[in-house]
Amino acid sequence: MMKSMKVGTVLEAAFPGCQRRPDYYMKCLRRIADDPFYEAVELTYISDPGLREEAGKMLKDSKMTTAYCAQPVILQNGLNLNSPVREERKRALLRMKECIDEACGLGAGSLSFLAGTFAEDAVEEAMEYLEESAGEMCSYAKGRLQIEIELFDYDVEKRSLIGPSERAVRLAEAVRKEHDNFWLLPDLSHIPQQHEMIEEALHNLLPYMRRTHIGNCVMEKGSPLYGDCHPPFSYSGSCIGKEELSEYLGILAHTGFLNESDRPVVSFEIKPLSDADIEDVLAENKKLLLQAMEMLKKE
Repeated sequence: MMKSMKVGTVLEAAFPGCQRRPDYYMKCLRRIADDPFYEAVELTYISDPGLREEAGKMLKDSKMTTAYCAQPVILQNGLNLNSPVREERKRALLRMKECIDEACGLGAGSLSFLAGTFAEDAVEEAMEYLEESAGEMCSYAKGRLQIEIELFDYDVEKRSLIGPSERAVRLAEAVRKEHDNFWLLPDLSHIPQQHEMIEEALHNLLPYMRRTHIGNCVMEKGSPLYGDCHPPFSYSGSCIGKEELSEYLGILAHTGFLNESDRPVVSFEIKPLSDADIEDVLAENKKLLLQAMEMLKKE
């Protein structure tokens, strides 16, 4: 199965403090680039222009598949691509276009983002605004980047319009009528937060997927890591373990999504509880993936 996908990781999740110093950032990036287990890496906005240039050169030299995550940019700046206020949508779109240019400068092949907030009494209006914004992003990125919207919860923490898999498919069908560089990006850890089952979600999403995230979540209210915190797989009360990961990978394999001719990126998005835990968590991720694959072999 390793020949049927490219294993990646979200850098800022694996190394939460990586941007605090340029030398530390490059050490973290080199740690992934030099590990033969990984063939892909995902990163977000780098504020230091010199560091951005240095990182781009390393990524180019390493020949790693690179993806750009604009989700942190949206969340940290309170941007909303489906806001009912036109000026707010324009501000969000302008920043996303800047992110597209930054992604291209880093040699990324795709950019992922998330929708704005979900309001039950304004879904249809918000969907129209989001379709318009996503279309503009795709037009701006055409010939340069694939654009992917990541699915999140709609009533737990992020409270994002996209959202349930059926709503995501509606958006994909609408945007892809004119833009073939638009895709859906599911995260295994978000499926419990969307109140869906793995098989149900993938059945809806697979025609519009080109890669995926694998992570973990805790849905016990009162837990310090309740919601979209991406804790280590061994964390108490976790929703995702080797059984769930094996089910997820099994469906992706049996449907042909995982394949040797056009290997999709499958990226871990798991956060250590402290810097001291980073290597242990990286090792745990690798072990769990191999265990999940072993379970499939025995079926």
